[in-house]
Amino acid sequence: MREIAVHDCPKRLSCQSGDQCGNFALTGRKGELQALQHTLDKLLGEFSHIEKIVVLDLSYSEMLEDLHQKIIFLSDLKTKALDRQISLTPIPIFPYGDTITKLPTTLSELFAIEQQKIETKEA
Repeated sequence: MREIAVHDCPKRLSCQSGDQCGNFALTGRKGELQALQHTLDKLLGEFSHIEKIVVLDLSYSEMLEDLHQKIIFLSDLKTKALDRQISLTPIPIFPYGDTITKLPTTLSELFAIEQQKIETKEA
Protein backbone atom coordinates (compact mmCIF):
# COMPACT_ATOMS: atom_id res chain seq x y z
CA MET A 1 0.00 0.00 0.00
CA ARG A 2 1.30 3.44 -0.85
CA GLU A 3 2.10 5.98 1.80
CA ILE A 4 -0.32 8.74 0.88
CA ALA A 5 1.51 11.48 2.78
CA VAL A 6 4.67 10.93 0.72
CA HIS A 7 3.44 9.86 -2.71
CA ASP A 8 -0.01 11.49 -2.83
CA CYS A 9 -3.06 9.49 -3.78
CA PRO A 10 -3.54 8.95 -7.54
CA LYS A 11 -7.30 8.61 -7.06
CA ARG A 12 -7.60 11.65 -4.77
CA LEU A 13 -8.69 9.49 -1.80
CA SER A 14 -11.70 8.09 -3.65
CA CYS A 15 -11.87 5.23 -1.13
CA GLN A 16 -12.91 7.73 1.54
CA SER A 17 -16.04 8.59 -0.44
CA GLY A 18 -16.93 5.01 -1.37
CA ASP A 19 -15.59 4.94 -4.93
CA GLN A 20 -13.74 1.88 -6.17
CA CYS A 21 -9.96 2.12 -6.01
CA GLY A 22 -7.28 -0.45 -6.78
CA ASN A 23 -5.13 0.80 -3.91
CA PHE A 24 -7.86 0.30 -1.30
CA ALA A 25 -7.71 -2.86 0.79
CA LEU A 26 -9.32 -3.97 4.02
CA THR A 27 -6.63 -5.27 6.35
CA GLY A 28 -8.69 -6.27 9.38
CA ARG A 29 -7.29 -3.56 11.64
CA LYS A 30 -9.24 -2.46 14.68
CA GLY A 31 -11.88 0.14 13.82
CA GLU A 32 -11.70 -0.49 10.09
CA LEU A 33 -15.07 -2.20 9.89
CA GLN A 34 -16.68 0.54 12.00
CA ALA A 35 -15.26 3.21 9.68
CA LEU A 36 -16.63 1.31 6.70
CA GLN A 37 -20.05 1.09 8.37
CA HIS A 38 -19.95 4.83 9.16
CA THR A 39 -19.21 5.67 5.51
CA LEU A 40 -21.97 3.32 4.39
CA ASP A 41 -24.48 4.91 6.79
CA LYS A 42 -23.50 8.37 5.56
CA LEU A 43 -24.00 7.34 1.93
CA LEU A 44 -27.37 5.76 2.74
CA GLY A 45 -28.48 9.03 4.35
CA GLU A 46 -27.36 11.01 1.30
CA PHE A 47 -29.07 8.48 -0.97
CA SER A 48 -32.42 8.84 0.78
CA HIS A 49 -32.11 12.64 0.70
CA ILE A 50 -31.29 12.75 -3.02
CA GLU A 51 -33.99 10.18 -3.74
CA LYS A 52 -36.55 12.69 -2.45
CA ILE A 53 -35.05 15.41 -4.66
CA VAL A 54 -35.11 13.22 -7.80
CA VAL A 55 -38.88 12.95 -7.51
CA LEU A 56 -39.07 16.70 -8.19
CA ASP A 57 -35.97 17.20 -10.38
CA LEU A 58 -34.65 14.42 -12.64
CA SER A 59 -31.30 16.18 -13.17
CA TYR A 60 -30.07 14.53 -9.96
CA SER A 61 -30.69 11.00 -11.25
CA GLU A 62 -27.04 10.54 -12.32
CA MET A 63 -25.88 11.48 -8.82
CA LEU A 64 -28.41 9.05 -7.36
CA GLU A 65 -27.11 6.23 -9.56
CA ASP A 66 -23.51 7.06 -8.57
CA LEU A 67 -24.43 6.90 -4.88
CA HIS A 68 -26.25 3.62 -5.48
CA GLN A 69 -23.09 2.12 -7.04
CA LYS A 70 -20.99 3.31 -4.08
CA ILE A 71 -23.46 1.76 -1.63
CA ILE A 72 -23.38 -1.57 -3.49
CA PHE A 73 -19.57 -1.55 -3.56
CA LEU A 74 -19.22 -0.75 0.14
CA SER A 75 -21.91 -3.28 1.10
CA ASP A 76 -20.00 -5.98 -0.78
CA LEU A 77 -16.77 -4.95 0.96
CA LYS A 78 -18.50 -5.08 4.33
CA THR A 79 -19.91 -8.54 3.61
CA LYS A 80 -16.48 -9.83 2.58
CA ALA A 81 -14.86 -8.29 5.66
CA LEU A 82 -17.46 -9.83 7.98
CA ASP A 83 -17.06 -13.25 6.34
CA ARG A 84 -13.29 -13.00 6.70
CA GLN A 85 -13.60 -11.92 10.33
CA ILE A 86 -15.90 -14.83 11.17
CA SER A 87 -13.55 -17.38 9.59
CA LEU A 88 -10.52 -16.22 11.60
CA THR A 89 -9.10 -18.59 14.18
CA PRO A 90 -7.89 -16.99 17.42
CA ILE A 91 -4.33 -17.94 18.29
CA PRO A 92 -3.31 -17.65 21.96
CA ILE A 93 -0.04 -15.75 22.09
CA PHE A 94 0.32 -15.91 25.87
CA PRO A 95 -0.93 -19.11 27.55
CA TYR A 96 -2.81 -17.49 30.42
CA GLY A 97 -4.49 -20.70 31.56
CA ASP A 98 -1.23 -22.57 32.18
CA THR A 99 0.47 -19.95 34.36
CA ILE A 100 -0.56 -21.54 37.67
CA THR A 101 0.60 -25.11 36.98
CA LYS A 102 3.78 -24.52 34.97
CA LEU A 103 7.21 -25.12 36.42
CA PRO A 104 9.49 -22.16 37.09
CA THR A 105 11.82 -21.45 34.20
CA THR A 106 13.86 -18.50 35.43
CA LEU A 107 15.96 -17.95 38.51
CA SER A 108 13.75 -15.06 39.62
CA GLU A 109 10.69 -17.33 39.63
CA LEU A 110 12.55 -19.83 41.83
CA PHE A 111 13.53 -17.05 44.25
CA ALA A 112 9.91 -15.83 44.35
CA ILE A 113 8.65 -19.32 45.20
CA GLU A 114 11.25 -19.74 47.94
CA GLN A 115 10.39 -16.29 49.33
CA GLN A 116 6.70 -17.20 49.48
CA LYS A 117 7.57 -20.41 51.37
CA ILE A 118 9.67 -18.44 53.88
CA GLU A 119 6.89 -15.87 54.40
CA THR A 120 4.24 -18.56 54.97
CA LYS A 121 6.46 -20.31 57.56
CA GLU A 122 6.97 -17.01 59.43
CA ALA A 123 3.26 -16.24 59.54
